[in-house]
Amino acid sequence: MKLVVEEFGEVEGQAVQKYTFSNDHGVSASAISYGAILVSVKAPNSAGVSEEITLNHGTLAALREETPYYGATCGRVANRTAGGKFSVGGEEYSLAVNNGPNSLHGGLVGFDKRMWAASPIETDAAVGVKFALESEDGDEGYPGRLSVEVQMLLSNSNNLEFLYSATTDKATPVNLTNHTYWNLSGERRASVRDHTLRLHCSHYTPVDDVQIPTGEVAPVAGTAFDFTAPGGALLGPSIDKIDGGGEPGLDHNLVCDRSQGDGAAEQLPADALLVIAHLEEPTSGRTMTVATTEPGVQVYTGNFLSKDAADHPHTQHNAICLETQHFPNAINEPAFATTLLKPGQTYHHHTVHKFGVVDA
Repeated sequence: MKLVVEEFGEVEGQAVQKYTFSNDHGVSASAISYGAILVSVKAPNSAGVSEEITLNHGTLAALREETPYYGATCGRVANRTAGGKFSVGGEEYSLAVNNGPNSLHGGLVGFDKRMWAASPIETDAAVGVKFALESEDGDEGYPGRLSVEVQMLLSNSNNLEFLYSATTDKATPVNLTNHTYWNLSGERRASVRDHTLRLHCSHYTPVDDVQIPTGEVAPVAGTAFDFTAPGGALLGPSIDKIDGGGEPGLDHNLVCDRSQGDGAAEQLPADALLVIAHLEEPTSGRTMTVATTEPGVQVYTGNFLSKDAADHPHTQHNAICLETQHFPNAINEPAFATTLLKPGQTYHHHTVHKFGVVDA
């Protein structure tokens, strides 16, 4: 296994470092210290040819100018918070509103737009990078000083791991995720409509007209959200049937089967990894299996990417995001497992993406 560190431009006089870590089987990943952003993943197809399987920009300038959270580490709270408001201990807090009437992915200057301290990780088992960030009390309206670490690790088992941890000195909501856009074809202008998705998610959280969960946890059976069949289901038909917030496609939280119907986690060890998703692409033969400790996964099919292929390298439905998470707006929904982190507690989140090929 190998780790290479190089410069990737600068932000306000600070050098941005890119960490590229690769294993002995043709899988590699690159992440940068600006935003703790995963900017590349390459994996072999069934013929052994390694190709890019994510959407992103090739330069830091392009990434900062226009990005729909490509590869981003999202926080302090990923996904949507209704009205940009929540209360803790009887005190109301107001966040920046940046998604219609709601706060999205941490606000105007979320963790994806911050410089992180970075250090390489090299062990016998894995290579990668550790990112660290101090989010001050009042940052984007959130209470408490939050200390965050994100590790991205690649092993010779073709596992790309994300390990998140955080502590606080004042009660505050925390819900971290990675927002990588996946396209296993290796052709980043290709649609993901012919990808097959299998989800171990028998329920989902219906949303209102501004994409906030209603509080209901509904069965997927008989709906376009049902990807539970052993062979999975093609994305194309579901994309056509679902309104993903004003555009066709998925942008919804699916409830991982590790959860009870009310959204509360089952009595499992907090660090128990369970497989929740399997993605396949027929032409390349590539597969990706996702395991997580989280109770939910936001499935997003790039509904709001550009519709103009002539002017943009990435267009609508060019990719799928599988964002492992606690449920959106959980801080305002008592029925959902809480995202509130208190002093003395440590937030943990572990997600693994395993790459392979069909029948390998």
